[in-house]
Amino acid sequence: MSSDFKIHAICVVKNEVDIIAACLRSAEQWADRIIVYDNKSDDGTWEVVKGLANARIIPWKQDGKVFQESIRAEVFNNFKAQASPGDWWCRLDADEFYVEDPRIFLARVPWPYHVVWGIAAEFT
Repeated sequence: MSSDFKIHAICVVKNEVDIIAACLRSAEQWADRIIVYDNKSDDGTWEVVKGLANARIIPWKQDGKVFQESIRAEVFNNFKAQASPGDWWCRLDADEFYVEDPRIFLARVPWPYHVVWGIAAEFT
């Protein structure tokens, strides 16, 4: 697969003030766009996100609807026209970090694959 692609990350957050800045700064190293949807945080998360806003970090919306996976679809549907064929969409959770640079990993995914599943390891 070509390395000529963009990575669009969708980050849905709620009350992540303790980790959101580190998450966004880390993802900013490999994501071309990080679209943040705040699920009505009341701990200052949204203010931190807005303070980090730039060409890559986009504080898109704050809404208090009950969380469901379709919130990510709402973000995708709003921004999909700005993507090109071959671009990747990424689920970015504020409290999880990638152990390998996704850009390097995705460049190695052979054609015609277009979905990559992740695995999470939890340490106690």
